[in-house]
Amino acid sequence: MAEGAGQGVFVGLVVAIPLDGFFDAFGPVFTDQTLGWTDGTFSNTMAVAKLAAGVVGMVGGGLLVTWLGRTRAMRVALLATAAVGVGMGLAAPFWSDPLVAQAYLVLFTTAHTLATIAFFATCMALCWKPVAAVQFSLFMAISNVGIMTGSALMGPLVASLTGAQALFVTAVVPVVAVLILLRVDVEAHVAHVSAFDGETAPTLGPPVLAS
Repeated sequence: MAEGAGQGVFVGLVVAIPLDGFFDAFGPVFTDQTLGWTDGTFSNTMAVAKLAAGVVGMVGGGLLVTWLGRTRAMRVALLATAAVGVGMGLAAPFWSDPLVAQAYLVLFTTAHTLATIAFFATCMALCWKPVAAVQFSLFMAISNVGIMTGSALMGPLVASLTGAQALFVTAVVPVVAVLILLRVDVEAHVAHVSAFDGETAPTLGPPVLAS
């Protein structure tokens, strides 16, 4: 499925990225209305979670992609976000313990950060160098649209679902993305695109300086 790898990752982005926007909107509401946290408690916890995720991403993100490969790293990280969501949903009887929610926020943010690193690495690999800026911009545009979509979905879902059910929904989304990515052969696509470099590159405009 080399020729369809770009489309496959594109669809995977469409499916997975709204989870980011949903979590950003759902987190404060969930911790405030369900767990009884103050805004300061949530902000402080997320600051620690994002710091931890950033350190893990900087130290281990590249190693994870190198060790597992791009798409496998994406799948592992996405399944980790799903497992964290399911675990938090099943741990509803223990939500009164602040450590449970704090662990959820740290683990989810870390897994999501690793998935994002793997996605970016994959998107860059899929781009053909002469038009890489345009291709990568499209991936990033879809990412931003997905975040907005996830935020917009938060209201209807929270209004119709319990906190645990909403967490289970956040677990289903990355699993669907993983199923899509199972059909993507990024390495074959990279080899296919690399073959273009041996052909005559397209003329993208006149030279800036005449020789």
